[in-house]
Amino acid sequence: MTSLTATDDHRHAKWNVACAFIIFFAVLGIPAIMIPVLYGPIIDETGWSRGDVALLSSLKFGAGAIAAYLTGPLVERYGVRPVTIICSILSGIALLMMVGVDSLWTLYAVGIFLGISALGVATAMKILVSQWFSRNQGLAIGIALMGISVAGVIVPYITTLLSQAYGWRMACAIMSLGIWGIALPLFIMRARERSTEQATAAVQQLALDHPDAPGFADIRFTRFFITAAIINVLIGMVDHGMSTHLIIYLDRDVQLGAGVAALGFSAVMVMSNIGKAGYGWLFDRFSVRGVAFCWFVVAAGVALTFPIAGTATMLLFAFIYGPTQGGMMINVPILAKHVFGPRAMARAIAVLTTFFMAGSAIGPALAGYLYDATGSYHLPFAIFIVSALVAGVLALTIRPAFRPMPEEGGKLAPAN
Repeated sequence: MTSLTATDDHRHAKWNVACAFIIFFAVLGIPAIMIPVLYGPIIDETGWSRGDVALLSSLKFGAGAIAAYLTGPLVERYGVRPVTIICSILSGIALLMMVGVDSLWTLYAVGIFLGISALGVATAMKILVSQWFSRNQGLAIGIALMGISVAGVIVPYITTLLSQAYGWRMACAIMSLGIWGIALPLFIMRARERSTEQATAAVQQLALDHPDAPGFADIRFTRFFITAAIINVLIGMVDHGMSTHLIIYLDRDVQLGAGVAALGFSAVMVMSNIGKAGYGWLFDRFSVRGVAFCWFVVAAGVALTFPIAGTATMLLFAFIYGPTQGGMMINVPILAKHVFGPRAMARAIAVLTTFFMAGSAIGPALAGYLYDATGSYHLPFAIFIVSALVAGVLALTIRPAFRPMPEEGGKLAPAN
């Protein structure tokens, strides 16, 4: 096989980021943003409780944790493209299945399918982008992940209009067109992953540059890896516990109304875009210390939910918390590559994403059932604050032995 030129590499890298952006928008963003927007209409029509409906998200992320764990070995064996295509098709089918939902069990079945597809794709896209970037890995992944935040700006309003016009079931089916008509065709035509020869050459170069770089089997039971896993359980719980309940909290508990609540959620997503680029740069520059800083800001942002009483305080919350939502989504590939090295990166991303999704499965149901028990979100939000603070402290104990050093042309940091 003829080797690619530097120009070919640059072009493929840009297209891969663009394809990952669209996949994140359609396959992850549309279902993830749309379902919480529909909580109100689903509850109003069916009489199910918030805890019952929020369990959909928990089952989704629980299934996603299994999918994320399996994605690493599947990508290593079959490549990113077939895994992404199959998961994208499954996501589109799951949204079409919403038309037939008439019980909690059928709702939960859709959630499981969405979780398998979405989190399989999420892990595959992080691996795909990470293959092509070294020094600017965090920034590149941050730009790709902006697709979810763009969905957060657009999807709430479109979903609300479609739900009012056609009902929440048909709204899901119509929104699946983003997968069938845009994401899948673009990915199939333009996404490229590194060939076996290129991957082998990269590993060989790594062995020359840093002969002590471990494989995944060498790091999976180390203190740093266990710490990183705990961090991601805590942060996943906060991230999806907040995003799942934010709209209904602003709408019905703070009593801002559906329109203002959608505005608040969109503001968080806009700021999340800034955070994906900003925290991506921060993580590239300061590595694990930047990650720890983000977790402390997460705690401050969640605390700002308590004084929300109008548009001004809502926007203050969005301004502080919104960017950290972007940072929470980037942390896994940064920890995987900076702390454990490129040889262990693919498996580390898959396994750490599994722990992140395990936390994501806990957060929505925990907040929903605690709300049912206490009548408010005060207790679950307080738990999220403590979780973020603990994650920040734990992150400060991790040493980034394989961090690419910008001032040294991307060479790895010394192990000592």
